[in-house]
Amino acid sequence: MSAFGPSLAGADHIVLTDIYGAGEDQMPGITIEALADEVRRSTKAPVDVVKKVDDVPGALAAIARRGDVVVTLGAGSIGSVGAKTVEAIARGASA
Repeated sequence: MSAFGPSLAGADHIVLTDIYGAGEDQMPGITIEALADEVRRSTKAPVDVVKKVDDVPGALAAIARRGDVVVTLGAGSIGSVGAKTVEAIARGASA
């Protein structure tokens, strides 16, 4: 887990969502809170935890500003977050 912080150190704002296993048993001590703490130790950027993946697009839309680049990383259901974030940002821009 300690590699995540330095790898995200160039970000201006970091949003993390819960960790979902792909059929594996949960590893002791591997939680979204522990990951967020590890990332916070390695960066000066704000680190937000959004527990539900379905809430991530709204959280990103609230943070993103014109000209920003939003990058999503992960596997599984996180793949739908990019398109939903674009939609959420567009709705916000038209409001």
